[in-house]
Amino acid sequence: MTNKRVLLGAIWLMVFPIVTFAQNVTNSPYTRYGLGQLSDQTSAMSRGLGGSAYALRDKKFVNFANPASYSAVDSLTMKFDLGMSLQNSNFSDDNDVSLNAKNSSLDYLMLNFRLAPHLGLTAGIMPFAFVGYDYDSVSESTQEEDISVNYSGSDGFSQVFVGLGYDVLPNLSVGVNASYLYGTSTKNITQTFPNSSTAYPTVTSESVRIKSYKFDFGLQYQMNYSKDLSAVIGATYSPGVSVNNTSYVAKSTYTTSGTVESSYRYDLIGAIDYASHYGLGAAISWKSWMFTADATYEDWGDCGYPQVNLGDLPNESTEDIDATSYNSYKDRYRFSIGTQYLPDANGRSLWSLTRYSIGGYMDALQYSFENQRAAYEYGVSVGLAMPIYRSSSVLSISGQYSILKPQVTGLLEENRFKITIGLTFNERWFFKRKIQ
Repeated sequence: MTNKRVLLGAIWLMVFPIVTFAQNVTNSPYTRYGLGQLSDQTSAMSRGLGGSAYALRDKKFVNFANPASYSAVDSLTMKFDLGMSLQNSNFSDDNDVSLNAKNSSLDYLMLNFRLAPHLGLTAGIMPFAFVGYDYDSVSESTQEEDISVNYSGSDGFSQVFVGLGYDVLPNLSVGVNASYLYGTSTKNITQTFPNSSTAYPTVTSESVRIKSYKFDFGLQYQMNYSKDLSAVIGATYSPGVSVNNTSYVAKSTYTTSGTVESSYRYDLIGAIDYASHYGLGAAISWKSWMFTADATYEDWGDCGYPQVNLGDLPNESTEDIDATSYNSYKDRYRFSIGTQYLPDANGRSLWSLTRYSIGGYMDALQYSFENQRAAYEYGVSVGLAMPIYRSSSVLSISGQYSILKPQVTGLLEENRFKITIGLTFNERWFFKRKIQ
């Protein structure tokens, strides 16, 4: 009966995120550029380690950052993993003007089970990239009239994936994820002339819809030196892809009464690229301690995004515009470290079975502004993973504080505090019950 309730709940949860993932879950003005803010592809447990995950291999958790880890699942266990986040952000500029924003999101939902001896399967859904911002700027026009400009954007992209992890050798595992990417983002520029009775407001909207695929490959090699000492080396690779997209720009002019005076739509012809990904990580376990470190490189500098000068849009007819991709990014690299402490894996008290984590990271973000890297991100994190009473399930909670430091004058500094809650259901399904 318990398994049936879990299954029904899991089915409902698989439908619910289709709506939830489409909601606005960020308020960062940096998401104005390119695809937006890339989703964090790590679980609540690994976020407590600064996001280190490539070498994590544990039968109690689903590690979707490296598909080679899927083969570690217990042969009698079906795992359901759900993660949610609460985030508070503060934005400030050089003039000490600040703004706060709060967001929540459903970060991932997946299941994991053994498909055959030495072969594990994981399937799930999670965000791929977020777009969400709304801010104003005021400048003076050549006619000595103030122009008020509002920049806003919303929605984003999601991914559904299925992956396999296989033990090629007793200490060597390989894996692959196949993902389907989909979604739509909308970015608006609204110009108004508060002090003019002759200049009409204009709204320019850019819409990008994607439908595409990508693959992620992983490898893990485990070394057991003694009862108290072991190590895992993990590596991941994702080839770059040209994302199938349908993009257009719509330009509308409104009268002072709010009615549409003219409206035009222009289809954008241009490719959207997604970078190749390279990841390398290590995890060393010694007695009650585990030490992790990850390094990530993504060649965004070779990628492009459709771009057109909105001020040069024609006002006479609807036509296609050649928005040839341009270099709108910088190469991204990320480093993270973390430490986890488990007092007693064979203990019976909640204290002895709870894992305590701390970590940190540095991220050279891919955003480019005026041909310079827009910002670096620095963060620290803490976390714990505690067993749920009378079950094999685990509740993971992590807290992360990060600072996004702009490298170009005029961009905003962001300070974020995020709490991620993960719930991993470990249900024993694949065994025969005996009737006494």
